[in-house]
Amino acid sequence: PTEEDWCHGLTAMRHHMLSNTDVRIVLGGRVDGYKGTMPGIAEEALLSLQAKQPLFVIGGYGGCARDIANSIGLLEERTFKHCEWRGQEALYEYAPKDLNNGLTFKDNSTLANTPHIDQAITLILRGLLKIGVSRGRI
Repeated sequence: PTEEDWCHGLTAMRHHMLSNTDVRIVLGGRVDGYKGTMPGIAEEALLSLQAKQPLFVIGGYGGCARDIANSIGLLEERTFKHCEWRGQEALYEYAPKDLNNGLTFKDNSTLANTPHIDQAITLILRGLLKIGVSRGRI
């Protein structure tokens, strides 16, 4: 397949995934050497934000998820020390309130910074319970 074929195929797969999931959790991810229009985790996060699908960003392990957290303003100070990757500017349009995940800004900021998986799981479960209750699913 050509690079264009990869881009179209991966984007189509991510749209299909979006239509078959209720929330998205992103963690890690490469920012170079990827195939597609942008890093995969970034495209998945962007599609979730555009669709107003709840999104949880675990950025404490670095990688693309950390860049996503930085781009939408979840880190203490927006820094752009990491390499810029294709499509990153599309995330600058979003803010923590657009995550639609039931967490407060403080909780989302903690989730974006923590290297402790037990803390991340607790925060994700807190958000899931809040959005589940508000949507009448629990």
